[in-house]
Amino acid sequence: MSEIFFKDARAEKAEDSQPEQIKKMLSRILPVESGDLVAIKIHCGEYGNTTHIRPIIVRTVVDLVKSAGGKPFVTETTTLYKTNRFDAHALIETAARNGFTQSSMGAPFIVADGLRGEDGRTVKINGEIL
Repeated sequence: MSEIFFKDARAEKAEDSQPEQIKKMLSRILPVESGDLVAIKIHCGEYGNTTHIRPIIVRTVVDLVKSAGGKPFVTETTTLYKTNRFDAHALIETAARNGFTQSSMGAPFIVADGLRGEDGRTVKINGEIL
């Protein structure tokens, strides 16, 4: 199973921007080798929502993966409920309207669960709750 890391995004100093914090944290632990395909999972939010990660942060991670020789792509899944992210077409449009484009992030945006959100698999976990 992959490791997931969390970082407090608040800056203690004005010059400690979020992209710089991300670079410092990930440059020490990035387990990427030359030629690796690397998925960068995001939540792109509903249209107009502001509670998602910013594209500049995603670009920072993309650039780090590329500098390590990896081939990054940004990925998201559709929703189970009827929203602007219910199928891949709508999700890609919503992502773009919120600033998540190949040109802003430096990597392709791929919908992980397919065109209609039906491409997936069941994964067994230890325990009853994920």
